[in-house]
Amino acid sequence: MCRAVGRAVPAKASTTRIQSSAHVPLLVEDRLVGMMDCSQEVLFVSGEPKKGMSIFIDILRRADKNDDGKLTFEEFKAYFSDGVLTPDELQQLFHAIDTHNTEFERDRSSERKSFISSLNPGIPTVTFSKEEVVRALKMTKLNTASGPDSICARTLKHCAAQLGEVFQQLFQTSMNCCTVPQRWKHSTIIPIPKKGSVKVLNDLRPVALTSLVMKAMERIIKNSITKSVASLMDPLQFAYRAGRGVDDAKLFIMEAIHAHLETPNSIAQLLFADFSSAFNTMQPHLLAQKVVTRFKLDHQLTLWIMDFLTDRSQRVLVNGLYSDTLRTSTGSPQGCVLSPLLFILYTDDCRSSQPHCHLVKFADDTVLLSLLSAPNLHHSSVLQDFVTWCDDVCLQLNPTKTKEVIVTYSSKQRQLAEAITTTIGGEPVEVVEEYRYLGTMFDGLLSFSSNTEEILKMCNQRLYMLRKLSSFAVNKKILLTFYYAFIENILAILKKLLMGRALGVDGIHPEFLKALDSVVVSCLM
Repeated sequence: MCRAVGRAVPAKASTTRIQSSAHVPLLVEDRLVGMMDCSQEVLFVSGEPKKGMSIFIDILRRADKNDDGKLTFEEFKAYFSDGVLTPDELQQLFHAIDTHNTEFERDRSSERKSFISSLNPGIPTVTFSKEEVVRALKMTKLNTASGPDSICARTLKHCAAQLGEVFQQLFQTSMNCCTVPQRWKHSTIIPIPKKGSVKVLNDLRPVALTSLVMKAMERIIKNSITKSVASLMDPLQFAYRAGRGVDDAKLFIMEAIHAHLETPNSIAQLLFADFSSAFNTMQPHLLAQKVVTRFKLDHQLTLWIMDFLTDRSQRVLVNGLYSDTLRTSTGSPQGCVLSPLLFILYTDDCRSSQPHCHLVKFADDTVLLSLLSAPNLHHSSVLQDFVTWCDDVCLQLNPTKTKEVIVTYSSKQRQLAEAITTTIGGEPVEVVEEYRYLGTMFDGLLSFSSNTEEILKMCNQRLYMLRKLSSFAVNKKILLTFYYAFIENILAILKKLLMGRALGVDGIHPEFLKALDSVVVSCLM
């Protein structure tokens, strides 16, 4: 199939090299040997071929000399016998990657200008001291990739004391002028596969490499914003907040369900919402309105955030080749220090007003938890309010990836609930038996059997490594360190999941508990 051309080449795959016009080898898999069926265009967006992918399809069709809709590897090699792909074809492909990731952008310049004109900047509340700048520079990790300005992490970390005063003046000038230097807003986009096999462009996550100097400034601003808005944030937002984490979000869901299921004829519905490019679709002017009205940030900082998010330049890097530069004023790049916090502030007003429904959030991982009782076995108006809110803030729900899990111990109530179809935008939401949320499999009985089996498998694999170390007569202190770092942390996760037993829910099979005990005993022997 033509799909094979757009798929990442495995590390051990045997490849044939075709030299590009920039003398960078492009890889073609040897598994193309045989017949490639080009009669079907397999990469689509809304029923149409993806932009950029049509380039490959047209090339493969021209290479098919006998027009039989099938392309042999010999025909493929013969067509590229000169070993050159034209720069225009490469450029069109790169531009397709750019436009696909920013096709949601709209002309919001008039709305931004109108809001900016309503602000009255004054003395900034965010100030930068030399000591803060030095600490921020020293936090740079040595293995962090350099940004487009090529300033390496080692220089910033080891020369922080010498550079602190220089960057302190630059940071303060930037804040006072409500302007971010254009060089610091430039990003190099690296497409990172979300999964092992890449079939369509949506399987790639656009990670932005930005200036490490800019990251240091963002850390200081992030700490200042966090201190001023912490008491006003949604209590059901568990991401990037002190004293909260993944486990807290999952435990809240479990405890709420366990307490509700004590009521007769009750069920719980979990709607796991999926957003399409959530970080990339934020609208800066809407964010600015929220931080001013809800969180009372000063106008000077708000204008700086607006400038930080608008008129950003970016280009894609693939196989050592760069695309043309594209400017965007929508979203916040994945890779910036401020991006997660800005997204949390952007979605803070997404809350449920009904006591039996909760919107649990961990960054963009959102769950609509509805605690229902017969005869009302549907999300009711809360779901429609959630969909309307997403439309208002330009966040795109993906109904095909949004899933629903029905939790109940009554087969009768389960049948009644499954008979009601949940829809988003006219598209039905699939009801599944289990769903992985924040690394844990939630099922219809909250038994966590799949999750337990997975953890046991991981424990046994790491236990083998521990036994190997023990057979080499390694010091016991080293063995304990290995156990605490690689085995006990996994068991700690499962212990939190088993808290449901303390609430009177016997969903965990006793054999799993015995197996866990055997793992611990084996480690301590």
